Amino acid sequence: MKVKNKLQLAVFFMSMLILPVCSAHELNPTPQQAGLIGTWAIKCAKSKDVPGYHYNKGLRFVDNTLYTDFFYYKDHNSAVNKCTLATLGFASEFETSIALGKTTSPGSKDEHTDINITTTNVQIVPMDKAYVAMFNDPSWHAGVYSGFGKTDWAKGDLKDVSKLPQAIKDFHIGSSVPDIFQISKITNDLRILKMGDKQGSLDPDGRPLMLDKIYATFARKLMPLQNSSTVLIYK
Repeated sequence: MKVKNKLQLAVFFMSMLILPVCSAHELNPTPQQAGLIGTWAIKCAKSKDVPGYHYNKGLRFVDNTLYTDFFYYKDHNSAVNKCTLATLGFASEFETSIALGKTTSPGSKDEHTDINITTTNVQIVPMDKAYVAMFNDPSWHAGVYSGFGKTDWAKGDLKDVSKLPQAIKDFHIGSSVPDIFQISKITNDLRILKMGDKQGSLDPDGRPLMLDKIYATFARKLMPLQNSSTVLIYK
């Protein structure tokens, strides 16, 4: 698999190493004060945005920049849909700037902090040769993903779609998207990060009013799913 630019993607085992992380909330905190700095990982979950797929997701907060890596796996007929290399179809990375705002209900179980996310760069890569043909087919799409008019997709070849009109529209590139987040302590060794439920109720500004049930854990190390020679690992 070819590696271009600085895109670093990872797929995750259901088990991963966990580190504690500061969960202090302050009015207008910096990402570090909010406990976001570092790598968070979501285990295999059913996608709401890309019907018919499960996904793994990694969030890397570096100062005021967030890198979000997605791996999408086609659902199959097994009683349990698993995120495995056999069902891995395509992957993407979003580079975004983040701005944290006010904290709501501080000190309560419903405490959460406003966050505005502006996507500046999106890269996509087919991870299976069957998906190369799909991305090259102008009529194919999976949720908001498609070939975006390009016909030179190749397996393992990362493409920057950030300047393509349809991608700008579908991924809201350059537009600030309001969200919320909460960091909770489950045990002495575990912290979880929840973002807003964008399929739920929204306020007049489009900010979610509730937290999603899907959450991320703070990880010291991300493990390759199966064959580490066929996946990209964080530096």
